[in-house]
Amino acid sequence: MYGYKIGKDRFEAMCVLWASCEPLPAAFLEASLIQLFQGQTGLKNERPGGETVPKDRGDDMDGPYCVYFVFRSFQRPPDRKTPMA
Repeated sequence: MYGYKIGKDRFEAMCVLWASCEPLPAAFLEASLIQLFQGQTGLKNERPGGETVPKDRGDDMDGPYCVYFVFRSFQRPPDRKTPMA
């Protein structure tokens, strides 16, 4: 889960919605979802999405490219036992 579990928000899980060897479908889906949920409680994205698409596709840019979200329950406080990195 990258650094999401040990970061400030202490997310509990990650759900991968899309994985592709091509960057553009993932970028479009990411940007569309951010736009759809903009202004909703809990949305942490500050950028519009899709901005990390490689400008120059080389052999080392074969992906996978993923669209995912991370979440935690707001019914209980975040687990603070895991030290922050």
